Amino acid sequence: MGVNDDWDTPTKREAFANAADRPNTWFVKGCQLKAAADRCDWIGGTGIGDLHWVYTMLLGMAIESLLKAAIVLHHGSQLKREPNRAVNLERSFLIHDLDALAKRIETQDFTLSKDELELLNRLTSFIEWCGRYPVPRGDNDMMAVGTSSIERGRILAFYDRLLNDLRKHKAVLNELSVKRSPAD
Repeated sequence: MGVNDDWDTPTKREAFANAADRPNTWFVKGCQLKAAADRCDWIGGTGIGDLHWVYTMLLGMAIESLLKAAIVLHHGSQLKREPNRAVNLERSFLIHDLDALAKRIETQDFTLSKDELELLNRLTSFIEWCGRYPVPRGDNDMMAVGTSSIERGRILAFYDRLLNDLRKHKAVLNELSVKRSPAD
């Protein structure tokens, strides 16, 4: 499946750090996840069962990737580097908690309403379990799940707002991509 185990450790570390530190790699992944969600749009009907939970999970994952692009863009590297040790993402970056991630990118130009934070909190459940498993880890996390067409519209509106905010920084994203190319 394209896995290359022949890479030496320094090459792996460099490739990992290069991709993880680029906001545009997170941006592109968010766009890819949204495209995948569009392929199983639950309103259009698929004929293979109810995919709205998977659809909503993919939208949530798309938003998560865009939020992480914004965090890298505004706050820089999210890598933990130790001499002669593996390079890893910071623990605070490894979460799926969308409202916590969104709060990290709030600025004067990009504010979050209470309704948006509640929506992101609910969407987090779809990423963590509703879209992947029939039940959560424990009964305390069990909740009634589902989305209405109104909530779906709110999710798509937030995705578009975040996408458009990141597109304002397209020149910065392209510049970062060029500056950090492996050929340099």
